[in-house]
Amino acid sequence: MLRRWRPPPPPEEETAPPHPLDAAADATFSALDAAMLHAKPAHLTNRLPPARASWVDEANTQKAQAHGVTIIGAARERRTPPTPPVSRAAPPGTPHDAQRAEAERQRALRAEALADAMIKAHASREAVLSEATAAVELLRRQAEQSERELVECRAELLGARQEAAAAKAALDAEKAAGLRAQRELQRVARELAEAGRGVARERASWEKARAKQLRELEQTRAALAKAKEEMRAAARDVARERAASETLRCELERERAHGASLQEKVEELHRAAREQKRSFDVTLATSEKGSREEVRVVKRALAEAQRQREEMAEELREMRRRLEQPSLAPAAEEEALAQQLYRVSIDKVRSSNGPHS
Repeated sequence: MLRRWRPPPPPEEETAPPHPLDAAADATFSALDAAMLHAKPAHLTNRLPPARASWVDEANTQKAQAHGVTIIGAARERRTPPTPPVSRAAPPGTPHDAQRAEAERQRALRAEALADAMIKAHASREAVLSEATAAVELLRRQAEQSERELVECRAELLGARQEAAAAKAALDAEKAAGLRAQRELQRVARELAEAGRGVARERASWEKARAKQLRELEQTRAALAKAKEEMRAAARDVARERAASETLRCELERERAHGASLQEKVEELHRAAREQKRSFDVTLATSEKGSREEVRVVKRALAEAQRQREEMAEELREMRRRLEQPSLAPAAEEEALAQQLYRVSIDKVRSSNGPHS
């Protein structure tokens, strides 16, 4: 606020009634103070140091003073009271005239000081108004810039929100995919664990079956060794049987030759019997009165011939049966015997190992 200049009070002996301009000066200073308070921004007032709270700039003050010289002179001329008429009652130079002159001089000084203060206040007000206008314009530009920046920031914020929403959606999708992949991995892990347990069980059962098969293999090897021994013994028996069959073949050949000779003898006997029967029939036909003794002799001869014929036929059947036996084929008999012994040994091994072998 402006510092109001008040003239020093006159001495008591020079006390004069207040001039009408004093009240006007007080009202003017109050109006200037109110205008300064309303016109000057608070940030400019607070920014000024306390020593310069009333004056903004010394250069402005000097310019205002240089500009207001004429105004001050005019104010002096306008506010200088007219020369009072010379009192006829008292000669000039009386004490009353001196007091009046001093009062006039004081009023003139006060008016000059008031004019200077008004000029300074006007200059300060113009400076403050220019600064306030510049500050308001700067603030307006800053506000417009801030508004534009705010719009840009809002647009960027909207874009950022949209990008954040898209990123959040993508993140949610990735989280869902990750959860699905995690569940799939857990399922695969469970399946792998179950498969591992199944493989362990299968391996244990396989090991058990392999141990059982190894035991069965050992038993089979032992049985095969035993069967080989039995086959060797059977081969020795077959060799003995072969030698015996060779001996029997020789005997059969001899018997066959003997049978052929017997067959010839039988044929001769048959022929002789037929001849005897024919002769007997001739004898019976020629002599019906033959003796019974001759008949009995002939019958005995016929019975003996029949008996010999039956014996020879029995011998021939026996020879044929021996010739038709399989022992006459030693190689086939040996092979069949070996196969039979092998099957018997395998059956023994399987029966000893149980039904699952």
